[in-house]
Amino acid sequence: VNWREPRGGLYVWARLPKSVNTGVRSKLFQSALKHDILYVPGELCYADDPTRRKPNNEMRISFGNATEADIRAGISRLGETLHELLRR
Repeated sequence: VNWREPRGGLYVWARLPKSVNTGVRSKLFQSALKHDILYVPGELCYADDPTRRKPNNEMRISFGNATEADIRAGISRLGETLHELLRR
């Protein structure tokens, strides 16, 4: 997973391997919801452009209203969810 440390704002943008779909109907998104994790699928953050496809392996993770402990717990649960998916 690639990400950049934010220098402001309320979100972290993460790019997963191309083989991992992060879309609303994806196994990852549905599993994340079951683990009380909600992220914004990256494909929802791009404008429609008929000349190129929207990436479906990215996500926007909000941290603006969370304590450091909540962030650690949430990222841990998201990581566990991703590991479960990749083991299948």
